[in-house]
Amino acid sequence: KYREEIAQTMSLTKNQLKSDIFGELRYIRVCVIHNNGIATSELEKKVKIVRFKKGELVFIRPNNIREIIGTIKEYLYSLYDAD
Repeated sequence: KYREEIAQTMSLTKNQLKSDIFGELRYIRVCVIHNNGIATSELEKKVKIVRFKKGELVFIRPNNIREIIGTIKEYLYSLYDAD
């Protein structure tokens, strides 16, 4: 949902926004919402921006939020630099 909103704001299509960060956020969301906040093996293997081991509580700290937002900003700025 948010990737589509970001894309529209930038006059792009959702499919033009391709960054690992969006996939990583999806894995985090799935664990929080559908796995009672417990990390899965998929989350452990595929998410690099915030590290969790299978079975750990998925707890996002303020510094994690800053890093996630910074990564998204870097990616979006890179789209403008590519022009």
